[in-house]
Amino acid sequence: MSSQATTPADANSMTSSVRGFVSLAIFIHLCFVFLAITSNVEPSLLQQRLLLVARPYAQLLNIDLSFTPYHLTHATIDDVDHRIEVLPAGKMSTDEDNWVSMPDVGWRGTERYARYQRLASMMAYFSAEEDTAALLAESICKNFLEQSSITPQRIRCRKHLLQNRSSINGLAADRDPFAQQYFRDVYTANVLVGADGQINVVPTGSAQEMAQPDTNRK
Repeated sequence: MSSQATTPADANSMTSSVRGFVSLAIFIHLCFVFLAITSNVEPSLLQQRLLLVARPYAQLLNIDLSFTPYHLTHATIDDVDHRIEVLPAGKMSTDEDNWVSMPDVGWRGTERYARYQRLASMMAYFSAEEDTAALLAESICKNFLEQSSITPQRIRCRKHLLQNRSSINGLAADRDPFAQQYFRDVYTANVLVGADGQINVVPTGSAQEMAQPDTNRK
C-alpha cells in the first residue's frame, strides 16, 4: 500500500502551524522574563501573585531574580553590597589579612559567589534580630569548619560602602574600592567551638558578658 505524498500546500500549512506555536512559546517566555525583572524590587501585590504562579518556570530557567541587586545602580546611600568574613582561631583580628572572605576562592561572577552575596545581604537584613542572625552565623561557621578544617574564632558581616566621587582624584588608598575605610561592620560575633564540634556564636553587641573564645579548646 503506497503512502499518500505530502502536497506543497500541506507542507506550508504544517510550517505555518510550527511557526505559530514557536512564536506563541517565545511570547509567553518573554512575558515571564518581563514579570521576573519588573517584580525584582518592591513588587506590587498583583506582581507577587503572578510571580508565585510563574516561579516554578522562572526557577527552572534561572530567571527568578529574587535578591538580585540590579537596582544597585542609582548611587544612593542604600546601594551597597555585603560580604561575610571569618577569622580563623589563633589569628589576630586587628590584621585584616587574617580574615577570610566568603567565598575565599573563585571568580566574582559565579553562582557560588552570588549565593554568598545573597546570604550576606540576608544576614545584614536580620542583624537586628539576634536569634536569626546567630542561626545564620552558626550555619556559616559550621560549613567553614567542615569545608576548610579550620576552626573559626570570629565572624562578621560587613557593608561595602560606595566611594565618593572626589576619591578618584585622591590618594591611592582612596581610589581602592576595597580599602578598609569603605567597609562597616553590621554584625560581629565570637565563635565558640565545643569538643563535639558544636558551634555557638556570641554577638559582640549583646548585653551578655563578652569573652574571647578559648582557642585552645579541643
